[in-house]
Amino acid sequence: MNASKNLCSIILALTVYLGPATSIAGIKCWTNNEGIKECGNVVPPEFSQKGHEEVSNQGITVRKQSRAKTTDEIAQEKEAKRQEKQREKLAQEQAIRDRNLLNTFATQKELIFARDEKLKVIDEQIDHQKRISADLTLDLENLATLAADQERSGKTVSEELLGDIEALKRQIEESADFVTNRQQERVSLEDQFKSDLNRYQKLKGN
Repeated sequence: MNASKNLCSIILALTVYLGPATSIAGIKCWTNNEGIKECGNVVPPEFSQKGHEEVSNQGITVRKQSRAKTTDEIAQEKEAKRQEKQREKLAQEQAIRDRNLLNTFATQKELIFARDEKLKVIDEQIDHQKRISADLTLDLENLATLAADQERSGKTVSEELLGDIEALKRQIEESADFVTNRQQERVSLEDQFKSDLNRYQKLKGN
């Protein structure tokens, strides 16, 4: 480090001695691969990406040039900006949901009432479809018995009867799918209202 200081001192001393007319303009100082500080008019190409300082004739640092960023650092900065934008987007979306929640329900009781009414509708749909499915299953059993009787009597089961049996099977499957979908919808609805209720209480300070 003493060598670097001496080098910079010599350059600055020459500048002062020679006077303004022959002063060294834009003295630049950088650190070489051995960690030694060097100064000159131009930064060598091999050190141009590592950053340097510009020093005035009075030895005062007037500008600092940061080193070039690595590929990893650039990628990290891009990712940090992306995450920041994502956080801002989520915060904006949450603010919209909060406003809608407060504008829709004047009290906590109203929110609970709305939840119960929606769950009630879904429960009624499920119960109704289960009754339909039970009737379809009974019809299928009757047709299956009829087909079995025809086979036992040595008759060929008619295409019409076989078609009715297949149609009932499809209806029963569709009915089961309907019930499953509504049950999943019910769970999602309960979760959503639970989240809304917790958020509402927080917004109201309860």
